[in-house]
Amino acid sequence: AYEFLGRLLQGQRFDWVAAGAQRFIEKMLTRWVAGAVRETGIGRIACSGGVFMNVKANLAILELPEVESMYVFPSCGDESNSIGAACSEATRRGETIEPLGAIYYGDPITDDPAAHLKRLADKLDSN
Repeated sequence: AYEFLGRLLQGQRFDWVAAGAQRFIEKMLTRWVAGAVRETGIGRIACSGGVFMNVKANLAILELPEVESMYVFPSCGDESNSIGAACSEATRRGETIEPLGAIYYGDPITDDPAAHLKRLADKLDSN
């Protein structure tokens, strides 16, 4: 497959190749999710893994009429599988899973660039 794709794409612009890959991923994921929702009747979906770090594809999924709501686990590593399995088992046992909430632990985000620069300067002064 690698050799075939190499010959097929040789000499093509990288941005065209990337756009084609993006379009393929969006079409594949939206068809897959729409089919899964139709099959299960479950319109509130939770997703994890690296492919779901693709914001553009996630937007296409969220815009599907079959999808009521979408949660994307904020990690693309394998640990998301074990956390999902633990949450599934906990809910099977009747336990309530609290939402994870914000996972941003950096400096507060502000629209004031001067405030951001002052915080950076303060950090440099304290070192």
